[in-house]
Amino acid sequence: TVKRAAGRDGCVISCGGGVVLRSENVEVLRASCKVVLLTATAECILGRTSGGDSRPLLSGGGIERIKRIMNERDCAYRAAADYVVDTTDRVPQDVAEEIIEKLKLKQ
Repeated sequence: TVKRAAGRDGCVISCGGGVVLRSENVEVLRASCKVVLLTATAECILGRTSGGDSRPLLSGGGIERIKRIMNERDCAYRAAADYVVDTTDRVPQDVAEEIIEKLKLKQ
């Protein structure tokens, strides 16, 4: 799926959190895409994900589970990323504008 998505031109791929934990996925993404890591505080993530069951990995563990997962994955996420953007307490429009600016600077 990652190969197929990364092979398309002019699109944004929204990867699940586990995608970059597989080195073959990172290789494919880095070869053909710019990878942007969107970060937020654990408290912000909890607020965004509570009240639904669309995130089974986060269900039932609260803030401590989120912090544990963030800690376990941080190095892999940052190693895969070309850019890091903090989304804590920001509206999507502001985040998108920052990403666009970062991409323009590297062209």
